[in-house]
Amino acid sequence: MATGHFDKAIELYKAYLIENPNDIKARLELARALSYIGKFQEAEIEYEKVLEKGQKIMKK
Repeated sequence: MATGHFDKAIELYKAYLIENPNDIKARLELARALSYIGKFQEAEIEYEKVLEKGQKIMKK
């Protein structure tokens, strides 16, 4: 399975999220890309961040 496009997407999402850490959609897409290429531990961390940020929004 070729992962080149996913590797590039992951790189871009990570760079974007440095400047925009509260962008839940971008973080979710990062987690999905990480999952797709088998980086499940990294993906889990990102999914947890998405849930945490989502919960904070829901409490407002």
